[in-house]
Parts: sequence; structure tokens; C-alpha cells
Amino acid sequence: WERSIDLIKKGMEATVYIRHPETKEEYVNFDPQVLELIKDAQYLSKLGLDIPETATTLLRQEEQIRQTSVNLQELLNDIKHAYASIPKDMSQLFKPHREKVEEALRPGFVAITWSSLTIEEYITNVRQELEQLRILINDCTDILQCRIENSLQTIAEIQLCEPQNDPITLDEFSKLTDESCQHAIGSITKQALLCEKAVHYLLEILKKRLKPNEQTQIKETDSEYYDCALKSAMNTKGHVTRCNDCQPCAFFNFLTNYWNKNIDAIVQCTRSSLETIRKRLQQPIRYVGEEVIREQVRNPLFRTDIVLSIPNVLVKPSLDDMQSQLNKSANSMLKIGQDIPEWYHAQKLREITIKEIEKQALDEGEDVKLAVQAKAPKPLHKVCKFVILFCGCYFWFWRIFF
Repeated sequence: WERSIDLIKKGMEATVYIRHPETKEEYVNFDPQVLELIKDAQYLSKLGLDIPETATTLLRQEEQIRQTSVNLQELLNDIKHAYASIPKDMSQLFKPHREKVEEALRPGFVAITWSSLTIEEYITNVRQELEQLRILINDCTDILQCRIENSLQTIAEIQLCEPQNDPITLDEFSKLTDESCQHAIGSITKQALLCEKAVHYLLEILKKRLKPNEQTQIKETDSEYYDCALKSAMNTKGHVTRCNDCQPCAFFNFLTNYWNKNIDAIVQCTRSSLETIRKRLQQPIRYVGEEVIREQVRNPLFRTDIVLSIPNVLVKPSLDDMQSQLNKSANSMLKIGQDIPEWYHAQKLREITIKEIEKQALDEGEDVKLAVQAKAPKPLHKVCKFVILFCGCYFWFWRIFF
């Protein structure tokens, strides 16, 4: 037992943290035999037996050792919990801020031992860095959820046309659609601008918390718009590409991601509005064997008149008139994206793409002007692609069901 004390004494000189060589998981490097030795020393002391000085020292430090072990484990748990609370879309943006915590934690793996006099100071220092990270995560998460995601959700839920329960005339439907689209354009523009401002505000908060040398890498000028800090990142044709490691690219990718989400929200708004009209036009039915069952009878969308015109019976307005009005209203809804201002990032992204096309055309000996006209993205080109998609999906606007 006395010989084992020397081994345990050496264990107290070990670092407080250790990392698994394969999984890289961090653990508190505490030998449970230390507590066994302390318990043995307590019993021997009560029996009136002499115990070595090392055991006596450990006996006096029992409470401190136990509390330090608990504090170190809680520290690791809190760090893991903080990392897990970082929004997935912002994982790369928080990389340098996580590194600050890792830097404060590093002495526990290489220098701080169980017998170090500065162990409490070390824990306090890591706690301070972790608290700063928590505050930053909470601030950014609030902005992301309450300002950015909320604006996108509001855009997606805007209705471009809300038919009334009672049938309406073609003129009333046309007026309703035009007024709804104009109001929707104003609402979408407002929410899109709020979303864009919130994204830039969030990035500005993150930028201010970076080190000075990291801040200088992030440039938003016309000549250097979030240029990649790793100039070695090249594609097969020798052109600079975006990496997933440096902060300028993380900022650029975050802006691109939420610009795309803004476009997706506008598309969802259009899709849901068209779907509302489709459901109103097409009565839901299901088949049970050879029997057709109408699940729910909806009021018709249009109000028409049946006119006797001997020897015929006519529907006024005619089916052609209804189809024409549906076509017109559908086109109005599909084209709302043309009246919504672009994000500044979208404009810069188009400029960067054009420069890349020009450079590629020069390298390959092509006509620069023709290459730009053929390949350059147009404003809201994604919305135009979805317009084409909707023209195929919502063919029923050109073929009314009765």
C-alpha cells in the first residue's frame, strides 16, 4: 500500500485533461485510485496508525481534489453543450470563436496538472472565454431565428390571391388578384430588406469579435468582395474557387445561403398561392373500387350565368374568357419576383460571375461579349427557372376542370 502511494503521487503530476488518440474525445484525466488512497488513509488514521506524508497531504486536499474534478468535468460538459447550440448554418462562422475556447483549454492538456497552483485560475480563464462564446451564440441565434428566419417565414406565408368563399365574377377575380399581388410585392420587398439587413448585422457582430488580423482578411470592397484568404484554392482550370476553411469564404457562403433561402421563400409564396387556386378549381375525389367518392364539395371559384340563346344554351362568361383570365392572373403571380429588389450580395455575385466568365473566355480564346451574354446570370434568374417549372406543373391553368 505504501509503495502504491509513489505511483499515485506521480499520477497527481499528470495533466488534468487527456484526449483520446482515435476519437479525439476529451476526458478528465483523474485516477480513481486517488480517492481510494484517501479513503484508506482516513481509516488508517482513525485506527491510530502512522501514514506517509504524501497520504496525509492528499487527505488534507480531499475536498479540493473532489471539487476540482467536478469543476473540470462540468467545464467539458458546458463546452460540448455550447458547441451543440451553434446553429448548423453558422458552424463555419463560429470556427475562430471556438478556437478561442480551445486555446484557453489547451494548457489543461499540456501543462496544468492536479498539483498545479494555478489550476483554479485556469478554470476561471476557460470559463470566461466560454461565457463570451455563449453570449455570442445567444445573440446570433436570436437574430437568426427572430429576424432572419421569421422574415423568410413571413414571405413564404404571403398569399398572392385569396379567393373568397362565395363565387365571384371574372372582373372581381382580376381586381382581387391585381390588388393582392401589389400588396404582396410591397410586403415581400419589406421583409426581404429586413432579412438582408439582419444578415449583414449578424455578420458584423461576428466580425467585430474576430482578431485584428482576421478582420483585415474580410473585405467588402468592389475589387475584393470576400476574396478567399487561401489563394492556393484552385479548380482544375486554374481559377480561384471558394474554400470551406477561411472566414471570408464562410461569410460569402453564409450570404449566398440566405440569399438562396430568400429566393426559395418567394418561390414557396408563389407555389402556395397557385396551389390554393388549384384546390378551389379541382374538386377532391377518391376511388373505392369502381366507385367515385367526392370527399368534399367546395364552392365554385367563378360566378357565371346560363343564358338561353335559341337554339343554344350559353355560359357567360365563356370558358375561353375564364381560361384567359386564369392565364393572366397566373402570369401576374409568377412574375412578382421581377418587381422585388435584389440583395446587394446578388448583384456582387453576378459581377463576380461575369468577371470569371470573361477570364475563362480569354483563356480559351472565345469571344468575351458572346460568352458573357450566353453564360452570365440574369437578375432573379432562379425565379425565372421556377416560372418555367410552374408553367409545366400548373398546366391546369390552361385546362380548366369542371
